[in-house]
Amino acid sequence: MQRSRARLADISRGAVAAPPHLPVQGVLALFQRDPDLLSVVIEEEGDFRGCVNRKELLTLLSRPFAMELYAKKPVLTLMQDLKGKRIVLPPELDVDEAAVQLLSLDPTLQTEALALVDDRRCRGIVSVSDLMMTVAERQKELLGALDRLSSRLREEVALGMKIQQDLLPPPDYRFGSLTVGAGI
Repeated sequence: MQRSRARLADISRGAVAAPPHLPVQGVLALFQRDPDLLSVVIEEEGDFRGCVNRKELLTLLSRPFAMELYAKKPVLTLMQDLKGKRIVLPPELDVDEAAVQLLSLDPTLQTEALALVDDRRCRGIVSVSDLMMTVAERQKELLGALDRLSSRLREEVALGMKIQQDLLPPPDYRFGSLTVGAGI
């Protein structure tokens, strides 16, 4: 049974977009309205310019005077000052390969979500927890398949051993009072 490969597009969420001139307080309001929102995509005329992740924004704005400094500035200014990693992957990328790339770019997994971009358009957002859960589920399926194949292999080896044993002559032939022994 060959399963199709899971792609990032298969586990993505819709993206919430904002223009680059939106003030930071407007982006903060988007996060406050939707507690499940992990990332806001910044787009200009449909082209992907970047994204702001909830955790990075709240961490930055929790610093003294940060809210006063950034509140009215355009979000594009904030994006330049955020030091977080910008992880952008293509939507058609296999989830296993995506996990490898994510871990190579962010080994401590500080990233909450990553944008799926192709042709300068954001096609969705994937939360890192959804990515890791999908990889774990696929690993579980692979281990189950490996266990089934291993069991089948053991059964076939046992059957082959029985067939070989059945081909061997019996160890002792008796012809009346005469006993003949054979060995291979």
